Amino acid sequence: MTSNYCKCLCTLALAITLLGAAQASAQSKSKAGKPNVLVIWGDDIGTWNISHNNRGMMGYKTP
Repeated sequence: MTSNYCKCLCTLALAITLLGAAQASAQSKSKAGKPNVLVIWGDDIGTWNISHNNRGMMGYKTP
């Protein structure tokens, strides 16, 4: 019984995933604009460099 339940659940999850991917693909084809991309760069950032962690000891505070 557990094996049958697992197969049914996996099939349902696969169907939902495929339907969601198909819908997202159809929506992305209708929007031909620029993609939304966010890139965050950090160089030599440690936990002490974030003002939340150093309580203002670095000379600045996060707003």
